[in-house]
Amino acid sequence: PIPCVPWQSQTSGQYQRRAHGGCNHMTCRSAMGCGHEFCWLCMGDWNDHGSKTGGYYKCTIYEDNKDKFDKEEKSREHAANDLARYSKHLEFYDNRIKAAGFAQKQSEKMNGTLQSRHSDLSSMNFDFVFEALEEIQLNNRMIAWIYVLQYFFKETPKTRDKLRLLKQQQGYLFTFCDKLQGMTEQFAEDLEKLYQKRGQINGLVKDCRAYRKRLSDVIALEWTDDVLHI
Repeated sequence: PIPCVPWQSQTSGQYQRRAHGGCNHMTCRSAMGCGHEFCWLCMGDWNDHGSKTGGYYKCTIYEDNKDKFDKEEKSREHAANDLARYSKHLEFYDNRIKAAGFAQKQSEKMNGTLQSRHSDLSSMNFDFVFEALEEIQLNNRMIAWIYVLQYFFKETPKTRDKLRLLKQQQGYLFTFCDKLQGMTEQFAEDLEKLYQKRGQINGLVKDCRAYRKRLSDVIALEWTDDVLHI
């Protein structure tokens, strides 16, 4: 028998089997292998195979039921592709939720810094920083939920432009997030310079908030159940 070559799925993390040339007689010999012997074509137990089914290089069980096996193979491929697509969107969603959590921690850290320097910064109002960090959190959460919409979207040739537009709009949210995040991080250790940037940061927060709210209204109006697989 030709041993199958173990490889680890990047989507599920589970060991699967792959043919590595030779005949159809396969044996599971991965690190966690069970020793099971099977036919690579029909995936049936090798005990059911032999000269009567075509020997080592032919499988009449597979050939007699080729249409059925083809459908099963396409079904497995579809399931694997769907799992990979789900994993990708879940990863993107999780990254933005983590980014929102990071902004929240920044806010808590900034609050502690301001309290420790209250005496020399008492004349300055840093509310604009907390508003910026809150907007970053809201933006990241909205970006995350847009990934959910993209996953459940019923994509067809007629609706493809709708999905393309949503991705473009999501990209604008990314841009707002990156700019706000960059400014709050760049001057986090130099509060005097950060304070000097308050006008620029306030303007960016205002534009970001307005865009996010408009996009939220559009999504609520247009992204209904009839365009989603729910």
